[in-house]
Amino acid sequence: MKQNKNLIISLFVGAFVILGIIGGIVWRQLTKDKTTTQTTPTEEIALNGDLVVGMELEYAPLEWVTMGNNEQYKEQIHPIQGKKNGFACGYNVAIAKKLAKKLSKKLIIKKIDFDGLFNALTSNEVDLVIAGHTKTPEREETVAFSEPYHFGSVKVILHKDLEVNNLADLKEKKIAYQKDSAHKKKAKMISDHPQELQDLNAFNLGLLAKTIDGYILESDFAELFISKNPKLAKSVPNIDNQLMDKIQEYYDSNPQLTKEECQTFQNTKQSHIAIKKENEKLTKEVNKALEELHFTQDNQTTQALKLKAIQYAKDENANL
Repeated sequence: MKQNKNLIISLFVGAFVILGIIGGIVWRQLTKDKTTTQTTPTEEIALNGDLVVGMELEYAPLEWVTMGNNEQYKEQIHPIQGKKNGFACGYNVAIAKKLAKKLSKKLIIKKIDFDGLFNALTSNEVDLVIAGHTKTPEREETVAFSEPYHFGSVKVILHKDLEVNNLADLKEKKIAYQKDSAHKKKAKMISDHPQELQDLNAFNLGLLAKTIDGYILESDFAELFISKNPKLAKSVPNIDNQLMDKIQEYYDSNPQLTKEECQTFQNTKQSHIAIKKENEKLTKEVNKALEELHFTQDNQTTQALKLKAIQYAKDENANL
């Protein structure tokens, strides 16, 4: 009798153990099914509520790296993913922070080389690229662009010792432009010896070593550089005005150009956020947010952000 009782108890215990094992297996399988559901990187970003933005961070006052978290400029500072020391800062960072807040997303900034930004976008490594890009027909074959968020013109930064007064004087000079930038055509318009360089550091080193005579840059950056390096660089207003006239003349005198190509002249003075072409929903959301934040026109809002970024860059002697 006692043996039968022990047998019954053993059977009950064994049954509970088996049920527990089966239950554990089923629970693990259900959990695995949930966690292994295939999603694209873009879908994962949306599910996580993150807004991942790619920037070069080598282009003050639009964007650069600062080593200190300056409270005075906190609206223009944000951590860089994967970087323990240093923060992203500048006009573009302020735009990204306000945009993420408007979209109720957590902002993540990644530092990426300029010529790798579009690849990062098309491969879903980032949601947006905010790096001062002008809109061109060639670029629009690869990515979509938002409404403009930054406004300016272009200047030619020249070595201080260069004796020139007119655009024609630059014909035999070495005028540089940044690789993959929209200034390549402009450099070829004004110089028989255009030079392609990687970034601002290469420009500045070239100017110091006199391996180039000058380079084309957006007006904000040009003015900032010249103000910090008056013994090295200068601009000639007459040359800058003639350059803008020459660009306009080029488009006016080429009726075979498409409407989109003619629009490139206007885009010379505008920067846009790049978005993956297939992500129409995000493009609409970004444009709506930019409009509501009053960033799509050159106004007091954008000017105030720009002036603060310029002052911050001057205070830090950033990338100059």
